[in-house]
Amino acid sequence: MKKNVIWSLGGLASAFGVFASWLCCLLPFTLGAAGAGAAAVGSRLEPYRPWLTGASLGFLGLAFYQAYRPRRACEADKLCATPAGQRRQRLTLWVVFLVAVTLMTYPYLVGFYYTFK
Repeated sequence: MKKNVIWSLGGLASAFGVFASWLCCLLPFTLGAAGAGAAAVGSRLEPYRPWLTGASLGFLGLAFYQAYRPRRACEADKLCATPAGQRRQRLTLWVVFLVAVTLMTYPYLVGFYYTFK
């Protein structure tokens, strides 16, 4: 082997060692700090929960109106032109609706659960 190849492999091995030590120690710390930061932002937005819930329900209502209103002519290359495409869009909307309602009611449901436990 040439000397340059050996030096390159040595540099690569040391870079891998640094990366492995970063995964071991720094990555969990970084993820923990990001989680704590997200919790702090969430606590700052708590007073606005009724407004944000109302806005979310309003946008979901608009989405349902768009999904179930009588259709005008749709271009042939669009997803709305096929019945399967419409079903897929409506199914996706219902899944998003269920996830959103679950997340919006979660704080109330947890409080209700711990009240009677």
